[in-house]
Amino acid sequence: MTSLALSDDASRLTPSHTDAIEARLDLQAALARLPGDFRAILILRELDGLSYDEIASVLALPRGTVESRLHRARAALRKMLSI
Repeated sequence: MTSLALSDDASRLTPSHTDAIEARLDLQAALARLPGDFRAILILRELDGLSYDEIASVLALPRGTVESRLHRARAALRKMLSI
């Protein structure tokens, strides 16, 4: 009966919902493929909302290193997602 409820829920998803779900899964997969230092900086900045200085403090890195790694991480993510 649970599978029936799941299929009923799935039938109510609009194309925009399924597109959003697919985009989120693509993003999660791309993040998982990034090197750990890139992934950490992206998560701290984009998801946790930390400033460059806060990220530098958390990761014990110079601010310039945070900025350059964030730039390279965003470029790598864009390439993986082809955006």
